Amino acid sequence: MLLLLFAFGAHARNLRTNYDDSALQPILSQSHRTRICYELCMSGLGGTPCGDTCFDLMPTNLPLVGQNQNSQNESDNNGTSIRVYNATARDDSCTVLCKNRLGYPLCACTYDDSKLYATNFMEICSAFCVSYGYQLYGCQNCSLYREYIINKSSDPNNPFDTASMDLDGSVSIGWEAWCREECSDGNGGAACNCDLLP
Repeated sequence: MLLLLFAFGAHARNLRTNYDDSALQPILSQSHRTRICYELCMSGLGGTPCGDTCFDLMPTNLPLVGQNQNSQNESDNNGTSIRVYNATARDDSCTVLCKNRLGYPLCACTYDDSKLYATNFMEICSAFCVSYGYQLYGCQNCSLYREYIINKSSDPNNPFDTASMDLDGSVSIGWEAWCREECSDGNGGAACNCDLLP
């Protein structure tokens, strides 16, 4: 009897963590929020809502603005040409990330700590899917978010259309240079769009 209960419990736990891809789930489980946070933190786009461990996961090799940003043709120490990527920063994702108290350190957000509210992971997943066609680890299939946005586009209260926040214009990290470096290593993640040039 105990074995049967254990087997059923394991099966039920497996069902809870796997999404039904036929419908958008409005509430994300803690394990999915953790996965989303993990990817954002590793990409330099995390923050306080992802917990204290997020700051331990953030990249440490972020260049400052102006540092190594003019080099389009890279070469190694032997003078051999290295593959160059058309690496672009997904910096317009900062709107939704800053609104949700994320985006640190790449977005250089100014947070309003007087108003605390829950982080909207659905909005974050949707923003990356709709804007970039990029599915964050822990989010559902992008086609579901696109369908949701199309169905909600006529709604004037659509939360994905507006973002109320105040961004500080002084960005001190060379996001584009960091993306070129990360893309050359195959590690662009959520922060960078890595396309190999022909």
